[in-house]
Amino acid sequence: MWKEWKIVPSGRFVALTFDDGFADNYEEAFPLVQKCGAKMTIFLAPENSAVRALSANQIQTMQQSGLVEFGSHTLSHSNLTSLDDSAAQHEIRASMDAAARLTGHACRCFAYPFGRFEEKHMQMVRESSMRSARKSESVPGRKLTRWLFRASV
Repeated sequence: MWKEWKIVPSGRFVALTFDDGFADNYEEAFPLVQKCGAKMTIFLAPENSAVRALSANQIQTMQQSGLVEFGSHTLSHSNLTSLDDSAAQHEIRASMDAAARLTGHACRCFAYPFGRFEEKHMQMVRESSMRSARKSESVPGRKLTRWLFRASV
């Protein structure tokens, strides 16, 4: 874990994003962003029973800090490309609604699980009132112009 953070005025920016809503986002990452005054986004998959997830109290504490934005990541961390259209639509909209209930704020950003999606899923996200959507990208050094790609770590 980082022991010391230094801010270098390089004109470059980093977005701190975390998928799935693991409890360690609160235990490990949140104290660091508090110390540095940084901000982060956590994409929740509220019904993903395969992980030790954030509690409602942890989510509310982070939301109230003003340092954390929460987005949705489907309801159960489903690969949208393996679902029929109705199930994919449900995963997207229900996750947005669940994130809003947990945080008390409208959910306006989305991260595609596994970085996988098709054009129809992009349209579903657009129609759900999301402001932005993100995916993981595994091509280091790629020049980007329209999308915010994220590298998996």
